[in-house]
Amino acid sequence: MTNPLPDALATWAEAARVRSLNAHGVRPAACYVLCWLQQALRARDNPVIDAAICLANDLGLPVLVYHGLREDYP
Repeated sequence: MTNPLPDALATWAEAARVRSLNAHGVRPAACYVLCWLQQALRARDNPVIDAAICLANDLGLPVLVYHGLREDYP
């Protein structure tokens, strides 16, 4: 069973596009919100980055955006 979305995301305009993938909630001692990208690397109109920023703003934390390069990346 998964946790419901944090309030900051549950009321977000794009909430229908967000889902929890595990039963873990937000860590109370978190230092940042991790936004892990593999595709759609655009900075504008990117719902993944927007969700991370929305959650981070609610928690008063910075966002760390990570993009792992694959070995076949040009």
